Amino acid sequence: FAWMTPEQGSAVQKFVRGGGGALLLHNVTHIGTHNAQFRDVLGASYIGHPPVRTFKVKVTNPDHPITRGVRDFVVTDEQHYMTYDKDPKHILLESVNEAGLSYLTHGPAAPAGWAFEYGKGRVCYFSPGHLLTVLWNPEYVKLQKNAVRWLLKQS
Repeated sequence: FAWMTPEQGSAVQKFVRGGGGALLLHNVTHIGTHNAQFRDVLGASYIGHPPVRTFKVKVTNPDHPITRGVRDFVVTDEQHYMTYDKDPKHILLESVNEAGLSYLTHGPAAPAGWAFEYGKGRVCYFSPGHLLTVLWNPEYVKLQKNAVRWLLKQS
């Protein structure tokens, strides 16, 4: 099945390369499994997730404008796992099941957020967000606001 046509993937790619900003959330990684152009913009492809469980979202790069002033936080949500294609230096967040629960053979941790320049534009992705309550977490709200400012080149 196709969640996005090749033409739509190309349109997103052209938009971001031309200077647009893309804030991508949660299950959008699933599109990367079916659309090469979109996957190139996003930088990842979905592997899967265990049932909803509690995990910590850890800030791995506190110096980036998106994560500045954001503390680690705990959520109960789908902990998404994906194949990350870009340079690891762009990863800002990691999800960690502190009880040590893994998913398949992937261990208890997964990349949970990244940001990078793409052509003249910018891309930011956050994996938490299946449950609406997660989007309301005060630290996650800070991340989202910071991400929008960064994508719009206001920070």
